Order: sequence, then C-alpha cells, then structure tokens
Amino acid sequence: MASLEGKAGGTDGSGTFVSCAPRTDQRNVNQWHWEERDLMGWVKENIPKHFVDLCSDDGKVKLTKVSDVSGEAYRNTRKGKKILGFEIDAKFEWTATEGDGKGTLHLPYISEEIDEGEWEVNISAESDDASQALLSSALSMKKRIIEVTDKFVADMREV
Repeated sequence: MASLEGKAGGTDGSGTFVSCAPRTDQRNVNQWHWEERDLMGWVKENIPKHFVDLCSDDGKVKLTKVSDVSGEAYRNTRKGKKILGFEIDAKFEWTATEGDGKGTLHLPYISEEIDEGEWEVNISAESDDASQALLSSALSMKKRIIEVTDKFVADMREV
C-alpha cells in the first residue's frame, strides 16, 4: 500500500483516507452541496421593470402600478446544477391613458409547473361606465402580458 505520509488530509477514524480537512469557514466550494437562494427580492424589484407602463394594443389603457406580489421564488444549487422553483401571485392596476377608467390585472399563478405561454391572466374593470368601456382595450393586453411573463421567467432563470 502506498504511503500517505506528507499528503494533505488524513483518516476519518474508520481507516478511510480523507483528502482534506473539513472547512472551518463552512463555505460551499464550487456550489457542490445543496444551497438555496431566495429570489423574492429580485422578483419584487423586477416585476415593475417588466410590466409597469405596458399599453394595450390601441394605446387606451396602461398598466400603472404593481399592487401586490406574493408567493415564493428560489434557486437551489446541487453539485453545480441550478434548480429554479417559484409560485408567484402578482396583481397590477391599469388606468385609461386619457380620461377616466381603471381596473386590475391579475397573474394568479406564475409557476415553474406552467408551460411557457400558458399563463393565466385575469383582467377586470371597475363598475363605472368609463372603465367598462375600456375593458376590451384592457383585454387586448393579454397576449402581450403572456409574452412579458415569458421574458420575466427567462430573466429569472438567469439570476
């Protein structure tokens, strides 16, 4: 048997050679062991950048603000492989670009379980006549919202 004298490491007590001593700083070198990173901060920062100021096809309606973002988003790393997990519920407000009229847009389930382009988008208007008149304009944003959601998820995968 070859001598291990002068080599870094030693035995673990059972006679098995351990090539190096355990790290005292608890670093996850090369992200080999399981590591989880919370991405909700990134989500809350980037949802407005992706969605706010989007306009309807005819330009009569615009998303003006994010009213709520909840859920979870995380990236796990194991043996250098990134695994993304997310379940996000996002609510927005839309308003008329000219005159009165407002409503909401809701993405109730942005998740890694949903295929790209298959996002559920709920758009509603306030009960006043001006808002109801603009509902069809707001509904025309659905395709664009799905495209932007695809882009948002793609960007999150790169974080």
